[in-house]
Amino acid sequence: HDIVPFQLPTVPEGDYWSCLVDTDRPELRKGQHLQFDSTFEVKGRSMLLMVLQRDEE
Repeated sequence: HDIVPFQLPTVPEGDYWSCLVDTDRPELRKGQHLQFDSTFEVKGRSMLLMVLQRDEE
């Protein structure tokens, strides 16, 4: 399956993204904090669920 580069957007209401689910590599990304504008590879036919976080949360 194709690998797709994905860049996380910058959002003024948050400080970073947190990965809640990665169906391709659940053990690697669960709870991982990702900075704005960071890029990572997503495998085709997989699903990611990200949530916007703030430092005080």
